[in-house]
Amino acid sequence: MRYSHLSLAAGIVTVLAGASVGHPASGLAYQFTQMPVRTIPAQYSGALDRARAAENALQLGFYGRRQVQSDLTALGFDPGPVDGIFGRLTRYAIRDWQRSVRAWDSGFLTGSQVSVLRDRARRVTADRQFWTRSGAVWGNLDGMRQYLERYPGGLYADTARERLRERKTADPFATERDDWQQARTRNTARAYRHYLERYPDGFYARDARARLRILDRRETKRNAPDLVAWRAARDANTIAAFREFLRKYPDSGKADEARSRLNALLAEQSDGKQAGERKAWRQARNVHTVAGYESFLRLYPNGEFAQAARREITGLTKSVSAPLAETPRQVEDRLIDTPKKKEQLIQGLYLMGYLREPLPDEITPKVRDAIRWMQRKRGLPETGFVTPKVWGPAHANATKRP
Repeated sequence: MRYSHLSLAAGIVTVLAGASVGHPASGLAYQFTQMPVRTIPAQYSGALDRARAAENALQLGFYGRRQVQSDLTALGFDPGPVDGIFGRLTRYAIRDWQRSVRAWDSGFLTGSQVSVLRDRARRVTADRQFWTRSGAVWGNLDGMRQYLERYPGGLYADTARERLRERKTADPFATERDDWQQARTRNTARAYRHYLERYPDGFYARDARARLRILDRRETKRNAPDLVAWRAARDANTIAAFREFLRKYPDSGKADEARSRLNALLAEQSDGKQAGERKAWRQARNVHTVAGYESFLRLYPNGEFAQAARREITGLTKSVSAPLAETPRQVEDRLIDTPKKKEQLIQGLYLMGYLREPLPDEITPKVRDAIRWMQRKRGLPETGFVTPKVWGPAHANATKRP
């Protein structure tokens, strides 16, 4: 016969105690041999060591252990503080849960048990949250019906059925009123049909049929071919889509809105083209060569600035054909031949109001535009280059004493 350490110690203590009070030796032997032998505790068994090793292999970590404790709490098993430490209370809670699912209550979890625990806790949490969110927890009858539809075997299913039976017993017409209120709240054809199936001759049956006819007409209208096509065109939101809709359904109730959206898209497209044309025109003016204007005309032969481009080409061609005539740039280079004069030109344009701060250091496109503005105001050819009639006033304003 094998004895545990605790059993052996207890027997020795008993023998010594008996000897101290004068028991005979036979009595001592009897007491020693009849001591109950305790079995080896489960935590020292090899199977439990393997269970502990399997749980350690899961590497749950701090947050994983906290999740297990939270799931146990949600299922009604008290693991103690949710602190990520599997102490004595947590092990007891794990054993209780394992017994509830008919598993070996080792107190150590397997990977599949962790998944089952998480899934059941999630479902129980969702059950409780819907019980509160639907208003059933506060006695809302419609909320109780919604709860029973979603969780017929839920945590509070018996409570919901009992409260609904009490309400029906207290007021025989309460159920019909509640069903009607529920149908009105949902306001769908399905809800009204469900009411009429239960109460074909009910107090609200006439209203239910009238509302059902309105909803059916709306649904029929919504599924009309022109409205289906309109929704497709609206979702596409392209010029081609709206044009196709108007071609097929020119007299539809949505035709005016389609035309309005089509015109808006065309205007946006036009604005984009005009912006591109204006940018190309500014570039051609800054270059101010025959090749530059011809390049502009190839892109916009009928554009807003086409005639102006042709005039510039004519003027530049004539100046080239006259051997003694100076080009606009040559005139400018002759007038503005030092950095000081360039600074005075820019300062003069600023003082006359044709330029705004910050002022550039060179003759940039911004300065060219200011020169054209001055030429336009004074009725001069808009070349964008400095001429004597531009340089004179600019120089005078720049050097004028205060």
